[in-house]
Amino acid sequence: MNIFFDFDGTLVDVKEKYYAVYAYFISQEQGNLLSIDVFWNMKRSMCSAEDICVASGLSASRGNNLFGYIKDKIELRNMLECDVLFDDVLPILKSFKASSNLYLISMRRNYQNLKEQTSWLGISQYFEEIISPFEDQSNTRNPSKSQVIKKIGYTKESIIIGDSGMDIKSGKDLNIRTCAINRGIRDSSILESYNPDFLVSELSSLKSIIC
Repeated sequence: MNIFFDFDGTLVDVKEKYYAVYAYFISQEQGNLLSIDVFWNMKRSMCSAEDICVASGLSASRGNNLFGYIKDKIELRNMLECDVLFDDVLPILKSFKASSNLYLISMRRNYQNLKEQTSWLGISQYFEEIISPFEDQSNTRNPSKSQVIKKIGYTKESIIIGDSGMDIKSGKDLNIRTCAINRGIRDSSILESYNPDFLVSELSSLKSIIC
């Protein structure tokens, strides 16, 4: 069986990374920093960059600048060093590797940094492939994860696990099982709106799902 894992927010906690980029921007703009919890709750509930700027004492017109700043900085090496593996990741990968083919699919644009990060985190050896549609730097399209999964191969027993609507939609497009995990970039109310087959708070819950 093929199991397709998302990376950010599914295997690694990205809260500190996003907050660090946000904090740099707000400091440069001389705004008022939100607490990390307030910022992260706004981010997870899909508040816009404009809303976050206003809450930080800036004009809504700075929203596009904040959005662009995050996009430009979020994959830099010093930002990636803020990421940490969730505690349940290694035991789950070791367990599932014994009976399934594991694939890591990320929408990261900097493929080299993605590969290096999975190596220093000690998880690269558990995956058959680590894939980003942007591995080919000439790719300027907006590919979906479902396109990637089609190339790898799948059955109805396959499952995709992720923390965003994109992950769930990709699985549903292919009629494979979908599992949303409520600890990343989107909160449970957002994830529920995509009607995943399963909604969990930690990977250890997958043991009763994946047979």
